[in-house]
Amino acid sequence: MKKLLGLLGSIGMTATTATAVVSCGGETSKLDVESIKTKVEAHDGTTKEAIKANIHREIIKIAPRAVMDRDYEVLGLRGSANTGEITVKAKSTSVRLKGEFKFHIVKRTTINGLKIQTNLGGLNDKTDSSIKAAFIGKNPQFKGLTINHLKIVASTDNEATIEILSDTKTHKGAVDVSFSIKKILGGVAGLSLALGSMNHNEPEAILDKFIQINQDKNLFKEDLEIVGNPTAIGAQIRVKASSPIYQGVVNITFAIKKMLNEIPLDKRDLKTIVKQSDESDNAAIARVLNDNNPNLNLTVNDFTWIGTAYGLTIIATPTSPNFQGSVDCTLTNNIYRSLSPTTNKWHHQFGDTVEIGSGSGFYVRVSEITHLGWDATGKALRVHDEVTKVPNYINPKITSLEGLFEDAVLFNGDISKWDVSKVTNMKKMFKRALLFNGDISKWDVSKVTNMDDMFNNAAEFNGDISKWDVSKVTSMARMFYRTAEFNGDISNWDVSKVTSMHAMFDRSHKFNQDISKWDVSKVTDMEWMFYDAYQFNQDISKWDVSEVTSMQAMFENTHKFNQDISKWDVSKVSNMKKMFNNAQAFSQDISKWNVARVTNSANFANKLTSAWPTNFRPVFK
Repeated sequence: MKKLLGLLGSIGMTATTATAVVSCGGETSKLDVESIKTKVEAHDGTTKEAIKANIHREIIKIAPRAVMDRDYEVLGLRGSANTGEITVKAKSTSVRLKGEFKFHIVKRTTINGLKIQTNLGGLNDKTDSSIKAAFIGKNPQFKGLTINHLKIVASTDNEATIEILSDTKTHKGAVDVSFSIKKILGGVAGLSLALGSMNHNEPEAILDKFIQINQDKNLFKEDLEIVGNPTAIGAQIRVKASSPIYQGVVNITFAIKKMLNEIPLDKRDLKTIVKQSDESDNAAIARVLNDNNPNLNLTVNDFTWIGTAYGLTIIATPTSPNFQGSVDCTLTNNIYRSLSPTTNKWHHQFGDTVEIGSGSGFYVRVSEITHLGWDATGKALRVHDEVTKVPNYINPKITSLEGLFEDAVLFNGDISKWDVSKVTNMKKMFKRALLFNGDISKWDVSKVTNMDDMFNNAAEFNGDISKWDVSKVTSMARMFYRTAEFNGDISNWDVSKVTSMHAMFDRSHKFNQDISKWDVSKVTDMEWMFYDAYQFNQDISKWDVSEVTSMQAMFENTHKFNQDISKWDVSKVSNMKKMFNNAQAFSQDISKWNVARVTNSANFANKLTSAWPTNFRPVFK
């Protein structure tokens, strides 16, 4: 029997049963040809001969004695350029092989000859995984290529050779790359982490100050972020992954300047100031205030001052390391015997002329003004920052209310009956009047030309001003900046003379009124106009913006705006920096905009969460 089997094997014949194969080579079961499928799908040639040779090389790795056309066959081949389906099938008579599989030839591309970004920029470390990940990130054109297809065959401190693994279906070859290792920010020599004095601890201000005091360290604001919420004495700054130079986190410290108006009311009376020998005015004032407030530590360089009708206004200098803001101080006796401020003439309600320092009215007490004062130019004198009550009328000689209630954080008094028909300037009138939400619906503002910052940071204001005649106003810059509650109907306003709407609704989170009929044909500045206007999504498609020269950050951080503005004439705009940065809903086709004059389009449409096709965006130079 053994002799018979040996004879049969030598001439390629076998004896089989239903479940096993007996051959002279000692094989007891057939091998499945499908096990070589992944090895033959990627190939560098597509001719019939090349494909057959490649398949046979892989077949004999699993069945060394297999013979093509005896043990298996290859179907579907043509003479050259095979791109269709090919079948590898074991012969039913084969004692070695079984099964079949189908595949398509994928001709691999040699990466060496392609346009590749080989400078990987800054890496956190030089591990193989970091180098491979950076290469993939810098070369998105290699579709389907992942770090699992790459191998680092050599590397130094700033160079490496990357090789495509041999079983990769789409690409082959090797390429040399370069990189640098990012510096640990906290380890940079001479880096200042103590920011000194600051007015507040808002993240933007912290980053600005950090970069300012480290201006020689090549730091950029877009590469940094604040971790969590800053405290009153410090914050943590983290380097974003996008930074090409630095990595890591640093802890910085600072001190918030004291607000001068935090001096208690009963400690603000300077009484009679008698200057000591060779003592300056500032030294005398500081001495008395420090005597009243032992922990104040006010120095002569921390402030300037002006005389008022009831005493002095102490104003912190911009360079003061310890203080900010201002405070009104009273005098029991006449300060002007010992101090000599610059004086000017001003008027009170009864028409008398008084020669004293530029003041702000006669006070019954700090919170109540009985008479509004004004200066020789007709400008009303700014009220005390703690005032809650004012007269229910103003003198017709007052033509400017600029800054009248600026920083009057407690004021919400009744001024509904004021006759403002002769007023031409309302700039900053309610700036930072945090509580004001009074009825001013019937005011005649027909002569006003300037409403810049009028309700800037008037957080509670949401009054009815729909019937205001604003036809003479030429500037509305920051008019509703940070008006958290404002959503009034201003659809019928005549804004045809306005030239600046800079930041007009910046951070006006609730505003979403119909302003489609506004005539904005004279406006030249729309920078930041709807920045952070979360709710705004009105039709402004018919606006004539042909005179606008800057639209920087106009729709940055808008959450809902997605109106068709494709027909806007933006041919005079030169600045579109951050115009749609983080505009979460916008996806309109504005590809036909004429942006020939745009010289700054940095971060035009970064951080988008909407599906805004790239071909819907304008193409900049």
